[in-house]
Amino acid sequence: KAILKAATTAVGPLGAPGEFLLQLDNDIESDKRHKELLDRLLEGQSISRQQIEEIIHIKEGMVALRNQLVSIVFSCVEIIKDKPTLLNNDITFETQLPRLIGQRINILECNGVITEAMLRKELSRLYAASPKLFISIVSGEGFPIQDLKSQDEVTVLIFSFLEQCRGLDTVTLHKVYTALSEHKPGSKILESVKHIYYEMNQL
Repeated sequence: KAILKAATTAVGPLGAPGEFLLQLDNDIESDKRHKELLDRLLEGQSISRQQIEEIIHIKEGMVALRNQLVSIVFSCVEIIKDKPTLLNNDITFETQLPRLIGQRINILECNGVITEAMLRKELSRLYAASPKLFISIVSGEGFPIQDLKSQDEVTVLIFSFLEQCRGLDTVTLHKVYTALSEHKPGSKILESVKHIYYEMNQL
């Protein structure tokens, strides 16, 4: 859970589903599985992505959430392998891991984690020439647009949009990203984000 909390700090809101899922996965068997993962880390063992998938159980059909969660944990395990002393002290672990993840965010992205930085870059690229259209699309799905200004640089516009997303419920976010994905059907990132929020609404 500490790993996912640290990842949420570095990845942004799209890291939160993992932390949320582990709150649901809170029974004796899941505790045993999570302890198994920790023991392997403490012993310096290599842990494959497949082993992490076997340890972390998620409701069947939650494909996008599962991919995001497993990718986050696998990436963090890779980072921890280089700094095993982090595990010797809980306070050091919780304070230093977010910094290390932030420094190596490329590892997470290469392993398939959708970070807020990736989403910001993707939206800025897709709507660089049409900020008014972007605002029109999201407003049509109930997104509060009073702080979104089409005359701003597109990077500023998208930054403001993502900041406001932090305070919205997953139902609204699913509607917003579904609309954006339908408008830009070639974007795999928007498609994945849409599915992440859809699956969160099914839990």
